Amino acid sequence: MAVLGRLKRGSVQLQRAAIKASGRIGVRRVMVGMVMLGLVLSGFLQQSATVALLTLSDHLSSVDFAEYVTNTSYVTRYCNSFNDTNETNVGTDPEDAGPEDDITEFEQEEDDSFAENETSHVGHGRHIVADPDLKVPFSEEEDLDFRLREVFLWGSLLAPLPSSRLAAKVGPVRVFGISILGAGALAVLVPFGAWFSSYHIVIRFVQGLFTGCMWPALHMLAASWFPPLQRSGFVSCYSAVSLGYAAAGLLGTPLVLALGRDSLCYLLAVLTLLWATGWWLLVRDSPAEHPRLSSQQRHQLQRAIGPGVSARNSVPPPPWRRILTSLPVWACAIATLGSHWGQGTLQLAVTKYLMLVYGFALRYDRVLSVLPHLGHFMAALTFGRLVDHVRGKALVSTTTARKLLVYISHFMPGAVLFVVGYSGCDPATPAALYTAAVVVSGATAAGTYASAVDIAPNFAGTVFGISQTFGAAGNLASSYVVKEGLHGSLPGSWRLVFGVAAFVLALTATVFMAIGSGTVQPWNYLADHRTGPQESASEDEAVEEEPVATSIEVDTASTSQESPETSSKTKTATMTTEV
Repeated sequence: MAVLGRLKRGSVQLQRAAIKASGRIGVRRVMVGMVMLGLVLSGFLQQSATVALLTLSDHLSSVDFAEYVTNTSYVTRYCNSFNDTNETNVGTDPEDAGPEDDITEFEQEEDDSFAENETSHVGHGRHIVADPDLKVPFSEEEDLDFRLREVFLWGSLLAPLPSSRLAAKVGPVRVFGISILGAGALAVLVPFGAWFSSYHIVIRFVQGLFTGCMWPALHMLAASWFPPLQRSGFVSCYSAVSLGYAAAGLLGTPLVLALGRDSLCYLLAVLTLLWATGWWLLVRDSPAEHPRLSSQQRHQLQRAIGPGVSARNSVPPPPWRRILTSLPVWACAIATLGSHWGQGTLQLAVTKYLMLVYGFALRYDRVLSVLPHLGHFMAALTFGRLVDHVRGKALVSTTTARKLLVYISHFMPGAVLFVVGYSGCDPATPAALYTAAVVVSGATAAGTYASAVDIAPNFAGTVFGISQTFGAAGNLASSYVVKEGLHGSLPGSWRLVFGVAAFVLALTATVFMAIGSGTVQPWNYLADHRTGPQESASEDEAVEEEPVATSIEVDTASTSQESPETSSKTKTATMTTEV
């Protein structure tokens, strides 16, 4: 009993110290930091199986791998063959070479193999037009990696919508914390079974369920803690998942090579346990529940957020008929499907294209395994802060800002994906295009994702749960298309996979730009007639997180997110706040 008493007192003291520290930094900044760390762990977890399996799938060194690609990649051999020919016969078509031309034995073998397959080719400089009939030979590890990815996506498809209602009942902090902790703790069970058994597949499915639960909870936190003109910045932090992808490749690969696959599972479990401890101590569901905020600070923050957001346990049942017949809701869901399809194609198809065709192996190339994901995260933060700034300055309406970001995050990566299949023989070109597409897709969070909380702050978790269900379906579909559509270095097959992804991105973006919105929908208030679209404070009146005197403007624009051009502002007070 004495030991239990000491542990209890120590826990209370630790909690008080954590709360005091969070108060000095700013409770919202602490929450954002903890959310980002949790998302990094989630991304690390999603990529952990891929890293653990493929890192030990062969024993080739980077030099051996480069030699392997040189000897087996069709594009490498074909391009080098014509490059050598062009050096001696500038401007001459290789097929028109006369008897006096020096044709190597290797080139003659290539021509014989094409003749046997009844395939013709025409050399035009560095362009590739011959199509060998070659299916990608997946190794046992690669095949298992695809299966684990698919069952993980099935779990993430089933979880978002039920978890949105669970978060409304028990609170988003509990749901998000249990999601990350549960997924990480399950990693410990993998070494006790077998990596290549059905036992591992079941664990991966349950991890997908846990991970799928976290997205609606995050949107509820966005609606509860941030004013309308600050939510894009918070939602853009969701892209911290991409940092987890980069960390898995950068740190996971050497760890697996040094200590084996099981070490990655143990590391994940320890990190998630440490994170969960800080999460429970530092984060609360709403400003009203945080012990570090004074009554005045709570009042100022709640006034800036607006009265339309209902508290936990008082959230009315969602108006399902209105939600399911709302065009802006369908616009969010369809745009999310497209963005996830594109991101899935970038992660799977383009990376395998670079490896099989051009010799890039991300396990050996630290730049390509880190730079695109880091750029994606930085671009997301930039887009989030930028769109909040222009909305706060009344330069564009919320609807216009969201549609512009959807245009950037869908049409631009789609165009890049289409071009990748025609990038020729220079390996630097597809690598640069891949990096650019991943970076530009960072606009998704401040565009598509943020629109879900714009149109229904009372039911942000439910709307985003529907969107993430569609997004997981798009990711799953892209995985099947990539797996079934790849045929070695056959340019036509790669172009088909990239072309389908580009078409889906363009189509879903067009739908959002036609029916998408950034305005609060009327059914957001139907379930609670006492709470309607009332006047609320603007971003300028949001409680600052620094203990400095600041002049605060009260924006009389309503939470209905009407065009900023119609809002009127009057300066009313000067106060010192710390949140």
